[in-house]
Amino acid sequence: MVVEAFGAGAGAGAGAVVADVVGALTCDVTSEEDVQRAVGRTVEQFGRLDAAFNNAGVEQPVKPLVDLTKTDWDRVLGVSLTGVFLCARAQVRQMRRQGDGGGQTV
Repeated sequence: MVVEAFGAGAGAGAGAVVADVVGALTCDVTSEEDVQRAVGRTVEQFGRLDAAFNNAGVEQPVKPLVDLTKTDWDRVLGVSLTGVFLCARAQVRQMRRQGDGGGQTV
């Protein structure tokens, strides 16, 4: 399942290329509810979750450190760190529920 964070350009990114093969969905990776919904939809489509690769990041205009706002900083950390944490946690919880030794998350 390819997850495109935040919906901007949904379907125009990597998900559009592989949507016919594995599926694609939009998810705000900073939202626990959205992440859980994405894991749930993945399990609905494929029956289980055996592997996951988490890679999140967000673009923003380059600006000098002195011009960077706390809001800018929080957005980067929210997607890059919290988003990966929320996804990995939800995925591992699902793998444990499956009860057969789990899967792999990167």
